[in-house]
Amino acid sequence: SLSAICWEVQEEWRAQKKDKEIIVSHNAVIWRLQGGRSCQQAKSENHAWLTPKEEENIVTYLLDLAAWGFPLTHKTLKLHVDALLQVQLRDAFPETGVGHNWMDCFAAHHAEHVTQY
Repeated sequence: SLSAICWEVQEEWRAQKKDKEIIVSHNAVIWRLQGGRSCQQAKSENHAWLTPKEEENIVTYLLDLAAWGFPLTHKTLKLHVDALLQVQLRDAFPETGVGHNWMDCFAAHHAEHVTQY
């Protein structure tokens, strides 16, 4: 049964990470198998600066610039994203712009496209 599988996974994790209590809820597994979002995914989607389509457009823009011989650096990408979001969100967007963690996450999320530039 699913409960038995969850219990077995808990025991394996407990054996590997003796200092941490890990609980695998069979209800959470069912939810995820039916296409439900994890808490982390929901938080990310609800607090994302850009929609997936906007991120896709930025990746396309990055690749186009790189193909033309003008690859963006981490800093210039941040300037472009900050400018876009400042126009779009106005006062709701912080003056400091997106953070360094956002840039790292963006690069990691789109690594298959942008790591070569």
